Amino acid sequence: DKVLPNGITEYIIIPKRLHSNFKKIIFQFHNSVLISMQLDNTLGQQSFFKFTNPQVNSGLSPSLFQMHLPKGVDIVDNTHTGDVG
Repeated sequence: DKVLPNGITEYIIIPKRLHSNFKKIIFQFHNSVLISMQLDNTLGQQSFFKFTNPQVNSGLSPSLFQMHLPKGVDIVDNTHTGDVG
């Protein structure tokens, strides 16, 4: 981590795997709150996300996270980690 002159703490994450999709990811925090995130991929593209007016632990309603699928949609579950045999 690195503390910048403006009081922002920056973390640069570099993947250990050689064939990762990202070269690095940079997180910036101010007073322990995430304020920005930058993703640099292996194709040279860069995505930058800036979070304004963050609200920490604001008590979100569980109804915000209910998924309603249209008729005819199939769900494919690839989370099984057992041996295929």
